[in-house]
Amino acid sequence: WKSGGQHWGQVGDHEFYIVNVIKAAEKLPVASISPNEFKPNITDQSTVDKHAAVMEAGDWDWDKEPILAQEAWVDDKGVQQPPSAMDGNHRVAAAQQAGVKEIKVRWVDDLLEELIEQGDSDTVRPVSKT
Repeated sequence: WKSGGQHWGQVGDHEFYIVNVIKAAEKLPVASISPNEFKPNITDQSTVDKHAAVMEAGDWDWDKEPILAQEAWVDDKGVQQPPSAMDGNHRVAAAQQAGVKEIKVRWVDDLLEELIEQGDSDTVRPVSKT
């Protein structure tokens, strides 16, 4: 994992180069949601703590860095799953820690389908089944 989107992230049967998804998502509208709707997957608590301190001070610009998220869904067992952050798990966790009431997101579900259909190997690739 690398910050700034310079990494691949898996969604279902595909991996997406996050920085390219970020660029493609810039055209999408921004929505607001409670960060408590998410169950973020974090790898570095110190990053969460740093972001939370900025948020607690009221200095975080959500318009500059909205979360790229997938909407809530029902799995194959009929269990409701929460929205998930494709990019921004640490920011979501920081917002939860800081008590932020709403965060800005861009819902990327349809965009991911478009990227799969386009088949640009610099942006999307099937997950290896080895």
